[in-house]
Amino acid sequence: MKILVVDSEADLAATLGILQQAPGNEIISARTGDEALELTEGQEIDLLITEVFIEPMNGFTLRNKMENRHAGVRTIFQSGYDLTPYAEHTVGSEVITKPAAPYKIFPAIARAMGGGGPHKPEPEARPEPQPQPEPAPAAAEPEPAPVEAEAPVEEPQPVPEPAATQMPLPSPEFAPAPAVAVQARSMPVKAATPKPAPIATAARPAAVAAPKATPAAKPARTITVSLDPLVGKTLGNYLIEQRLGKGKWGPVYLAIQTSMNRPVAMELLAQELAGEEAARQNFIATARAKATVQHPHILSVYEADQAEGHYFYTHEYVDGSTVAQLAAKGEGLSDQLAVQTLKCVAQGLAHLEQQKIAHSIPDATDIYIGSDGLSYLSNVAQPGKEMPSVQEEICALGEVIRSVLPGGFAQEQGLRAMLTRMGITNQMGFQSWPSLFQAIQAIEPKVVPVDAFRLSAQDAAAIQAVEAARKRQRMTVIGAIAGLIIFIAVMGGLVWWEFLRPLSHDYTAELVKIDGGDFIYQEGQHLTLPTYYIDKYEVTIAEYGKFLKYLADHGNPTDYDDPLQPPGLSHVPRDWDTYYGRAGAAFTKWRTWKGVPITLDCPVFNVSYFDAYAYAKWIGHRLPTQQEWEKAARGASGNLYPWGNTWDPKRLNAGDDFQANPDPGYKPEVDGYTWWAPVDALMTDRSPYGVIGMAGNVSEWTDSWDSSKTQVIIRGGNYKSTSQGCLTTAQIKTDPNYSAETLGFRTVSDTPPAK
Repeated sequence: MKILVVDSEADLAATLGILQQAPGNEIISARTGDEALELTEGQEIDLLITEVFIEPMNGFTLRNKMENRHAGVRTIFQSGYDLTPYAEHTVGSEVITKPAAPYKIFPAIARAMGGGGPHKPEPEARPEPQPQPEPAPAAAEPEPAPVEAEAPVEEPQPVPEPAATQMPLPSPEFAPAPAVAVQARSMPVKAATPKPAPIATAARPAAVAAPKATPAAKPARTITVSLDPLVGKTLGNYLIEQRLGKGKWGPVYLAIQTSMNRPVAMELLAQELAGEEAARQNFIATARAKATVQHPHILSVYEADQAEGHYFYTHEYVDGSTVAQLAAKGEGLSDQLAVQTLKCVAQGLAHLEQQKIAHSIPDATDIYIGSDGLSYLSNVAQPGKEMPSVQEEICALGEVIRSVLPGGFAQEQGLRAMLTRMGITNQMGFQSWPSLFQAIQAIEPKVVPVDAFRLSAQDAAAIQAVEAARKRQRMTVIGAIAGLIIFIAVMGGLVWWEFLRPLSHDYTAELVKIDGGDFIYQEGQHLTLPTYYIDKYEVTIAEYGKFLKYLADHGNPTDYDDPLQPPGLSHVPRDWDTYYGRAGAAFTKWRTWKGVPITLDCPVFNVSYFDAYAYAKWIGHRLPTQQEWEKAARGASGNLYPWGNTWDPKRLNAGDDFQANPDPGYKPEVDGYTWWAPVDALMTDRSPYGVIGMAGNVSEWTDSWDSSKTQVIIRGGNYKSTSQGCLTTAQIKTDPNYSAETLGFRTVSDTPPAK
């Protein structure tokens, strides 16, 4: 069958990649209608798959021209826009929505080309068939190999690099399936962005016209599609969208968790193993071990389940590439990204070591670079595995980072020296994670440039124009007539709202009294604390900005530093100039960062423990102990969540609406925020004492250290957290130098606030 696909550059690859799963067809691709007509001159086309909103010739016009040229051609329209207003143009053709997916395209092809599908021509009158001699038997064609048939293996085997149209791999434990060869032709692709526009084409009749007399219409034909039987199927709470490859246990799929409308990676136990009790128990034990791991840089396991005879567990999906994939494609990491990746992965491994969680040593397939520029470690927890030595893991981590640096060497001398030391396994090497973190902290300012916020010339001119308009407005008011005064009053209100109203509030004096006495701590332990006062809200960007201004105006004194703070550290958070500038920008449209709104009333983030300690001391407060934090969050009676014992995702800013890279039209519908929210935005996340935001928004530093005095305890959930991470008893231990976009703090005072 000969298929013509017409779409923009961005969407062509996805459709072609799906059609590769049905070999034996000839595929022609084009980006415009004129290009499609040129490519198919003198050829017969069986099926047209086209976007409607392409320029300069829209899809409806192209369909009409193709039908005049190719008798019996079938058409499938696919679009990311609602085609309901153009129903008269789509009669007799299949319509599918973007994004392209196998379970959408293949059934549409079967309907379009099959005997009962739409756009079926009327059969022609034919003479009665005459008896024919028995034909000689033809050589049997080999049956296509079933997609699901895979022999169990102990370790994943090397396979060819995935085709460019494959989805990024969400699981570190499997290799991608090899791409299927396809006969395809295409003109050189140029960037083009289709836009919905009024469709100028003759209206199609409501009913399908009879086939043209000359040439005769082709009879309807059917196609056989070799497709994974689970794609398009629902297992439990998950709709399976695409098979991604094979993992240690069996096939791995990209699925949508329908209750939350979020993508997940689904790891299935192979059917040949599902009948073995030992394999099932081992599979469940592994999923259970991974589910106990909670860390910002380690992929979270959501749940394990079984449905229709399939055993599976789901975990966090990363839109990006593994270090192994980048190395295979010859794409190296910059020194900046190498340091950030090294820091994130080391913090995750240090957490596993601190919590005594058995795990395997990660390799290049276990480290992800997300499309958001953040780095993640796959969940390498393994029950029954011996704990690797810290120096052994540091050595392996250094080797992975070196493998993806251009030429195997860092450009910055300090990073190069640190990676060399990471490969030393004697006393000259790094003996512990804190010693490695100190080395990273020392070289980070030299490698990671400050992304200073700068106004463009156009933006600066706009601000100057607004200021000039204000001056002219003030001069005009003096001599304006009464009617003009009313007009100016209205305009003045709009200007005040956009430019003159306060961009932030000062919450520093709003503290909540926590009466002394007994309370339930953790799993039923009774503790007694004296009276103290805790911030009603998390410390905001504006409040932390005043602290940094004070330090800059006074020569950056060290009077407020923690005694354990390494010398020479700055209290300026990572990316501070960028997000502080954005949060306080003159125009509302500028107050975004990474595609999400940000204001000066959002909680400060990217702060380390040492930053939070210094701010608290500067303001005359201190950080709360984890016992003080928990009592303020759950009350004396031990609530599981600040508001009670029942999970309610609409009460707090948690992970249901989180999007790493939200589309411009994305609207969060559960709590209303994709990332941070202003600290007073969700007053329903309220503890029995009236403290706001202790379950969500950002997690918070405490002043409680572990027994080794190397790890600090973090409490509270954040805008990425699941219900488990938002429990008032949940806690994470991490390095005091750690910082993240999901981590902030609040302070405590032992005396009541000034009136």
